[in-house]
Amino acid sequence: MGIPDQAPRQIDWPGIALWLGMLALLIIAATAVAALIRRVVRGGGTGSGPAFTLQDLREMRDCGDLTEAEYQAARAAALGEAGRGLSDKPPKPPGGT
Repeated sequence: MGIPDQAPRQIDWPGIALWLGMLALLIIAATAVAALIRRVVRGGGTGSGPAFTLQDLREMRDCGDLTEAEYQAARAAALGEAGRGLSDKPPKPPGGT
């Protein structure tokens, strides 16, 4: 009893490429979802909050990480009032000295 002769099996390269592509897309999507979940769980949110608080900006200025000009620009941007020349001092009352 011998083994019958069989023709060599053809490899379905397009099918293999399709499945490998789908696997790669699945891995990329899972990585993106995991990164988003990690950011939300760690308290980073979805990026809707400010990058720095005013206290953070003051501390960076005080330790020399920011110049006064950089601090003023970042502060104005954080307050949404760029170009108004804001300072940390409270405004003077009208008509007062």
